[in-house]
Amino acid sequence: MFVAPFVSFVDGFCRGTQNLSFTAWVIYDPHGELIDIQGIFLGQTTNNIVEYSTVIELFSEAISLDI
Repeated sequence: MFVAPFVSFVDGFCRGTQNLSFTAWVIYDPHGELIDIQGIFLGQTTNNIVEYSTVIELFSEAISLDI
């Protein structure tokens, strides 16, 4: 039996010398309907921290949505 997957897109952003960072994600259900879109300002941090934080926030949101 094939079960269609949920699909998500994530990205993290860290700008210039001030290291101001932001993370965002979207989650689509198996039918392609948008079920969640969020973003978080992370303050001053490195690009690597932003990328890891993005994935962690996405997984946390997926758990809260019972995905």
